[in-house]
Amino acid sequence: MADSLSGRLARVLFGAAKNISAATHLTGVVTIDFSSAHLLNQYELVYIENVAGMTDINGTFRAETAPDADTITISKTTAQTYTGGGTAIKTMDIISFSADINGEVIDVTSSSTSGDWKEFLPAGFSTATVTVEGLFVEGADLPDVNEEVTATLRLSDSQYYSGSGIVTGLSSNGTVTGTDAISVSVTMQLTGEVSYTE
Repeated sequence: MADSLSGRLARVLFGAAKNISAATHLTGVVTIDFSSAHLLNQYELVYIENVAGMTDINGTFRAETAPDADTITISKTTAQTYTGGGTAIKTMDIISFSADINGEVIDVTSSSTSGDWKEFLPAGFSTATVTVEGLFVEGADLPDVNEEVTATLRLSDSQYYSGSGIVTGLSSNGTVTGTDAISVSVTMQLTGEVSYTE
């Protein structure tokens, strides 16, 4: 059994999420502090979630500055006040994705089977290989082969596959004309369970 998926609505998160310790707003800029080094560079994309109080900053933003190892700034105007929580993790602009989800089977064909067809039973295991085409800002740290990732592949607003995996391949397709972005292909093998939500 195999499902082949493709689309544009995907999110891939690289590395481990970092805990946010504070967020303050001043004239269209939100300064975000972390409880440990964030490992982000200026202009890299960051996915923020689970922030309480200043919920306007939950989502995907560009790190406009990274003045030190524990602080980034994003462009955002908000009247909200940070009250706690939240994590941030590096992500990328997705142009497109493709995924092959395969179920493994066991050949149970015996020499006494009549006809020309083999017989199979489901083995209960599945694998998923995902390739995403996306953009990174020139000079950004690209993901490493063997880096852990989390992927969400959307078929619609309510239907999606999600799982964790490992980067198995990476190729740069050059700079996008008229921008400061690099086109990158990232291939990953999802490991463990891939969940489907509808």
